[in-house]
Amino acid sequence: MAQRKSLTIATLVLLSGVALSVAASRWVGAEMLRCAQLRFDVAAANAVVQVERRFAAYAEVLTGLRALFHVGDVSREGFYRFTEALELKGRFPGFQVLNYAPYVPAGSRQAFEKAMQQDPSRPALPRFSIDPPGDRDGYHPFTLLAPLEGNEHLFGRDIAVAARTALDVARDTGKLTTSGKLIQVRRKQQQVGLALRLPVYRAGMPTDTLSQRRSAYLGSVGAGFLVTPMFADLPGVPHGVRVRLYEGGPEPIVEGAEAPPMPEADRLMFDSDAAGRDPAPAAAAASQEPPVRDRFRRVQSFKLGDRVWAVDVSAPVAQGERPVETWAPLAVLLAGIAISAALSGMLFGLLVSRLRASALAP
Repeated sequence: MAQRKSLTIATLVLLSGVALSVAASRWVGAEMLRCAQLRFDVAAANAVVQVERRFAAYAEVLTGLRALFHVGDVSREGFYRFTEALELKGRFPGFQVLNYAPYVPAGSRQAFEKAMQQDPSRPALPRFSIDPPGDRDGYHPFTLLAPLEGNEHLFGRDIAVAARTALDVARDTGKLTTSGKLIQVRRKQQQVGLALRLPVYRAGMPTDTLSQRRSAYLGSVGAGFLVTPMFADLPGVPHGVRVRLYEGGPEPIVEGAEAPPMPEADRLMFDSDAAGRDPAPAAAAASQEPPVRDRFRRVQSFKLGDRVWAVDVSAPVAQGERPVETWAPLAVLLAGIAISAALSGMLFGLLVSRLRASALAP
């Protein structure tokens, strides 16, 4: 009877030790997960900052180009020299073209075309005409393109046919506008492109009011670039962290009402896991998210020009854990069980020895 009591006590000690070991293992696991979450949060915040900085750097190029026109009349040679000095291929690999499109009033089309045809600095291209032909309420043809090689088909094209609203908004606000849609750029492989535009006003004319801006409006400068090369080398983003960029739509009308837009697969612009591949399969895969428990994720939005953009950063939980954090909970559990078993065995042995000593005593 006494020996059974000793066994019961030892068993209770063992079970208590195992329970404490399980609790300690879970606590250690939770702490390790919290540390991994903190590291991911830092990496995600850095990724968002890098995306914003990259956008800002590309927009600054366009701001500089507009400043060139604000100084005064810009010759074709001056435009090309300025764009060559920017060293876009080396410093901004995403850029495909910089351009200028003057505003041509509806009644000035024929005179403008004739002046362009007689311009001795005009590149040796077919007879200049605004494309597509037809009467419209004003025109915005491309007259300056850099580089011209590979973009000859854009010379004289009226951008207002596809982007009238964006041009009007830019003219009336003086702010940066985007294409508002994804542009499928066909090269060796299909890639996603984006267009940015800034209004240009006549030098020396006031632009404080809407009427003044409309009177001073001269045209617009623009840039077209490929998104994948633009974000292919974000610094400080660890391997295994997935960065996706979504075009979220126009900015909220009510001040202070901004909220991170819910990413939609059909608005996917860039996916670091699918960089360099066709965006259509990447967009389809974006909607197939693994279970939340298996991934860290952070979605943050920011404004650029007239639109809101969403940066979706994610990473597998296992990717964010260091080796020691992976096996630490198991090590604590096994160590706790081993210690509990040893203590239970020692206690059982001591109790049995005590009973035997009591039985042998006279």
